[in-house]
Amino acid sequence: MTRHRTIGSATALRVICAECLGTFALDSIEQADLSRTCPACTARNRSRPARPADAPERRAPRPVPELADSGLVGEIQAYCERSSVVPRLPLLALLAWWAWGYSQDVTYQPIIDGLNFGVHEFGHVLFGPLGMFMAILGGSLSQCLAPLIGVAMFLRQRDWFAVTFAIGWFGTNLFDVAVYVADARSQALQLVGLGAGEPIHDWNWLLAHMGLLRSDASLAGALRVGGWMALGLAIGCGGWLLVRMASSRPDGGRR
Repeated sequence: MTRHRTIGSATALRVICAECLGTFALDSIEQADLSRTCPACTARNRSRPARPADAPERRAPRPVPELADSGLVGEIQAYCERSSVVPRLPLLALLAWWAWGYSQDVTYQPIIDGLNFGVHEFGHVLFGPLGMFMAILGGSLSQCLAPLIGVAMFLRQRDWFAVTFAIGWFGTNLFDVAVYVADARSQALQLVGLGAGEPIHDWNWLLAHMGLLRSDASLAGALRVGGWMALGLAIGCGGWLLVRMASSRPDGGRR
């Protein structure tokens, strides 16, 4: 593209550069050419090495997207970089041992069952002021709520491995309550009461009160499914966190 204007007897020609789109002057209209480049672009093009005619044109590689450095993924990554595998590996092994125990016997009682029983009995006292129904339900309810409260507390502290362990603890309580529910009709379990008089079978009373006594086996089965899901989630996520810890630190997460 050219343009010119006449000043007196002289004609001034200016041409738009095909590369930088800037304008530059020409001595005569015979030199005008749409493909022409300005002196600066011409010199720059001459300084580039010539590419063979049969050489394929190379393009800059497209950057590979990486995981976000912010948000939950970045937070978990930072947690793994500052955490050690050593004190957490035995806890993961303990969860796996409990899962193996339940796979052999659904009435298996892990070492944490003593804590579960203590929380269960405390729940009867805690919910006692709310009436007979809640006082009896409060035992099983409390032992399931305790690990969930732990999950909430560890989430606030951003201790992700502790969150997974609390989920596994929740799973052991579901298995424990399932044993109690499955015994509602047979009442074969030996009951322990803290007060005077004959102890009440919690789930015989509760299911009979709700008209669900014949559904004790189905309810127990559903609780066991929940227990397996909780333990599986805890072991899977806990193992993934330990692998991230080992791969994110130069010492392999040992310190």
